[in-house]
Amino acid sequence: VLGKEKSILRTNARFTELTGISADDAVGKKCFEVFGDMELAAQYYERALTIARTTGNIRGTITPATNIALANAYLGRFEEAATVFESTIAACKEYKFSEFIPSLMTRMGEVRFLQQRLNASARWYRRALAAQHEIDQKTYDAATFGVARALVYLDSASTALEYLDADPESRHLPEYSLGIHIYRSSCLSSLGRPEEALAEAWKAEEAAQASKLPMNTPSARRLGACYRALGNHDEAMKWFRESLTRHAVTRISKTGYDWRQRYGGIGGVVDDAAVVLEQPDKSRPEMEAELFDVIQRFKMRTLIERITEPRRLGQSGTGFEDLQSVDLRTLQEEILEPGELFLDFAVGERAGYLFAITRESCRLVMVPGRYTEMPGKIAIYRQMVGQHPSRSAGTLGPEDVDRMNRSMGESILGGVADLVRSSTVLLVSTSRFYGGVPFGTLALPEEDGTSRQLLYLHEIRMVPSATVLAWQRSVAKPADKSAASSGILALEPVRTDDLPGAHEEVESLRDRFAGVTVRTETGKPAISDIPRSTGVVHVAAHTEVNDERPWHSGILLGESEGDFDEDPYLRAGDIATASLPVEVAVLSGCESAMGRPSVGEGVAGLTSAFLSAGVRSVVATLWRVDDAVTADLMGRFYDGLAGGLPVAAALRQAQLDIGAMPETSHPFYWAGFVVVGDAGGSVGLERKQAGFSVSLLLVLLGVVALASMLWIFNRFNKLKNSSASV
Repeated sequence: VLGKEKSILRTNARFTELTGISADDAVGKKCFEVFGDMELAAQYYERALTIARTTGNIRGTITPATNIALANAYLGRFEEAATVFESTIAACKEYKFSEFIPSLMTRMGEVRFLQQRLNASARWYRRALAAQHEIDQKTYDAATFGVARALVYLDSASTALEYLDADPESRHLPEYSLGIHIYRSSCLSSLGRPEEALAEAWKAEEAAQASKLPMNTPSARRLGACYRALGNHDEAMKWFRESLTRHAVTRISKTGYDWRQRYGGIGGVVDDAAVVLEQPDKSRPEMEAELFDVIQRFKMRTLIERITEPRRLGQSGTGFEDLQSVDLRTLQEEILEPGELFLDFAVGERAGYLFAITRESCRLVMVPGRYTEMPGKIAIYRQMVGQHPSRSAGTLGPEDVDRMNRSMGESILGGVADLVRSSTVLLVSTSRFYGGVPFGTLALPEEDGTSRQLLYLHEIRMVPSATVLAWQRSVAKPADKSAASSGILALEPVRTDDLPGAHEEVESLRDRFAGVTVRTETGKPAISDIPRSTGVVHVAAHTEVNDERPWHSGILLGESEGDFDEDPYLRAGDIATASLPVEVAVLSGCESAMGRPSVGEGVAGLTSAFLSAGVRSVVATLWRVDDAVTADLMGRFYDGLAGGLPVAAALRQAQLDIGAMPETSHPFYWAGFVVVGDAGGSVGLERKQAGFSVSLLLVLLGVVALASMLWIFNRFNKLKNSSASV
């Protein structure tokens, strides 16, 4: 194999020297365009870059560097991509490769758009169009399409149309013709010209069919939107359903999970879904049920595929095409239990939906979307409740806190307040920025006018999706964890000097419960070959959340300083591919529930990694928690588990206990803990038999020794006195 690799390198180097093009770069391009496999393509791009650098071909580094940056951007690693582009632009200026600069600027515009930095995106595209160098047709089309798209999202339809119409004689290249027609149609719709918009949408569809692109969902979406604006509901529904079919086909064609996750979002579905609620031949409940079913086809699809992967379940096969999503009827009749309220958020660009579902009813209300004030309000609220009281800006009294909790509660759940009040268990499936809400702190007005935080009245479980919940409740438990023989696998770092509370957690578990195994290995060995009786995986270590590379998020178990030969972290990617059939994973480190929020695929990171590995529920944190208080809360949580409480109930009781103490009543200390997954199961923990402590044993031994010495002394005196008498 090594010989072949060297031969390939020599051949590719010669090919690069003669043509200026790397064969690996060409293969990488095919991997992406034909197979849609960005991960494999990136490997070839990296090799092409190595070859160009090895041969001293500076010009030859530009194309593979560009492709590597794009691969990173498409996988959400935006800053990595931006760094590569900026350094490549600087190199082009230094070596006078000016012909590449407009294209690289256009690519930077793409990165900033994917990053949702719309103004920055528009600036880069404009710089490309205004560059003092000759711009080729491909770059011109890409920059024109890009600036128009950014401006449309910035509500500047008229300015966007000016760019699109700047050169009416231009014949756009097929790969950009589709997008240009799409955004011209969108601009015309925004400007109140629906007939012209429809004509442009048809041009987009014709371009899509001519190019035979696998990703031609946008033209179907645009046709549906145009027909809806013209009042033709039959055609609007026809094209909406066609867009769903194309969306599913495009997604399933991707071979890698990361790539599927990128194409598995529901943002476009939510934005177009209003047409489902406008069908004249159906009742409102029928339309709401159809809308719920449509959204569930795509929500958290990649996660359920990871969880049910045949390899992990010991089954043959690799396909997931037949995996069915749960529908509303099944959820109500077979999955939900009495007293449970399922709150399902689906968020689009401008608006979103909240389904509030019980066994007997389903209510649909509108909620704010991505481009509204709600993300900012939630961010401020999180900062207020999730920041240590000593560092909070300003002084908030109890009445101020109550008003803030009630305001956020009414903003998010006001439309379903009566259903919340009549339920005992809240199953919350979030989307996008709603995933960062500490729902336990929200308050809703009671019938008597008072209000209390939700945690005091309800058990709250964060559920990835209805389909994940249905799966977890339909399959048998991985083991009989209700028996008093469930063990605990505790993962502890090599060094614990900066985490005394975490070390205290582990020592407490070891002292109080039987079957506790403590590991300090790094990497995947830490979670390999765990005892079959394990019911809990407890992680008492620093966690590092990587928003741009969520599967690179990690748990620090090894040495974090100095030179080391191996990665000191247990990475989310390794966890996700493991098999952990346990009831609960407890991640008591800071911000372990956070990660990169996606459209319909939840938050990618450590929590989703443990769920992917087969763990039924995960206890994690939303912000940087207090080390000492966390140790106390964890102790109470395990007391609840040992007492027979289900996971969610045990966590809630521990939070209430911490919140009831004056010194830790602030939400910072307790509200950051959440449980994700079907946390209604219990874990039987066996307490160690009560026995003497070492110190008490030493005291007793001392007492016995002293008593023995006194007895011997007294016996000696008696014998002495007896001899004297004789």
